[in-house]
Amino acid sequence: MAPSSRHKGMLRISGYLADSIIGVRIDMLEVQDEVIKVEATSAVIGRDFNITCSVQNWNDDVTFIHNNVVVDTLKDWRYDLLRYVSEDDEVINHILMVTGATEDDEGTYECYTSPSTYRSVFVPVWKLANVQLELQSNDRPNWKDSPVPINCVVEGTDPDAIGWDGCLLAKDLLYNETVQNIKGKN
Repeated sequence: MAPSSRHKGMLRISGYLADSIIGVRIDMLEVQDEVIKVEATSAVIGRDFNITCSVQNWNDDVTFIHNNVVVDTLKDWRYDLLRYVSEDDEVINHILMVTGATEDDEGTYECYTSPSTYRSVFVPVWKLANVQLELQSNDRPNWKDSPVPINCVVEGTDPDAIGWDGCLLAKDLLYNETVQNIKGKN
């Protein structure tokens, strides 16, 4: 619950029969700033990505921190800030735009409105996906209407972003899907 300020005051109420003075306690609630969420788009080496910090009750700039270091958009040309207000004027989105991702951009990004009000997101940086389809065995003959076992090896991308498209290659074709994910790091 937000902290309150206590104020004492007097309220004069006039009535038909007599004038009365009544003591009234008024509690004024202070509006608290809040970081609602921090989200990041996919970061792939050489491509741009964004980190969005959504805040309420905060009209000033936010502070972005990457791996415990303040992001200074004035000293590093790769960073830029964009700010826009939601349609209902309740949420302000601060977007940290990063140009040309490098492996050094991987890590934890934090968005602060005050020393005790923040949220964070971990941003992995991936290499551009390298997808290879290979026959499981070159020395086995492929007979008509028989399954063709294929290995799909994917390197350098988020394992959660890999999947078969679900296309039916032949009527009543059954296949086993095996996906090998290797995070592409040097």
